[in-house]
Amino acid sequence: MRSALPEIDQCYEEWLKVQPKLGGRFEVRYTIDTDDGVEGQVTHVSVGDAGVGNVAFEGCVLSVVSALRFEPPLDGRIDVTVPLA
Repeated sequence: MRSALPEIDQCYEEWLKVQPKLGGRFEVRYTIDTDDGVEGQVTHVSVGDAGVGNVAFEGCVLSVVSALRFEPPLDGRIDVTVPLA
């Protein structure tokens, strides 16, 4: 997830130009699973309950998270929740 932070910051900076009062906290929920045992992939991603009120910004973040790759989970899929400020 750390590797995605620069891209998430870029999403924020771009949408901040359009909506200067953009801010708040939200969480990203995603599932890591594998179908080949070699690479963990994000199979489901969503914004937690609150969101920040800008669907386009949230979509940008979800797109970044969807592209992440991980080590394959050893004991089946893993559900992750990450708070973002």
